[in-house]
Amino acid sequence: MQKHSLRTFLSVARITLMVFVFGVSGATASVFRGDGLEAGKNFARSIPGISKTDDPRMAAQNVLIAIMDYLALAGVIAIIVAGFYLILGMGSDTSRDKAKTIIIYVIVGLLIVLFARVIVTFVTQYIASQV
Repeated sequence: MQKHSLRTFLSVARITLMVFVFGVSGATASVFRGDGLEAGKNFARSIPGISKTDDPRMAAQNVLIAIMDYLALAGVIAIIVAGFYLILGMGSDTSRDKAKTIIIYVIVGLLIVLFARVIVTFVTQYIASQV
C-alpha cells in the first residue's frame, strides 16, 4: 500500500514540476523572418531532381516519380535478400518457401509501382493538356 502511494506522489510531483516549468514560461510561436515566397521557390528549384520548372504539377510528378524510383530500388534489394535466403538456407523447405514468397510479393509490388508511375505520368499530362 505504501509503495503505491509513493508512486502516486512521485507521479503528481512530476506532473506539477512539468506544469510549473512549461506553464510559467508560456507558449511561444516561431516567426518566419525569411526572404519570402520567391526565395523559397528559388531554393526549391535548386534542389536537384525535384523541379526545374515553375509548374507545380511537374514538381509533384517529379517528387512522386522519385519516391517510386526508391520503392523500385527497395524491391530490388528485397529480391537480393530473398536470394540470400535461398542460398544460405541450403535447400531447406522453409527457407525456399520464404524466399519464394518474398520474390512473389516483391514482383507484385514492383508491378504496382510501375503502374502507379504510368498512372501519375498519364494523369499529370492529361491535366496539363486540359488546362
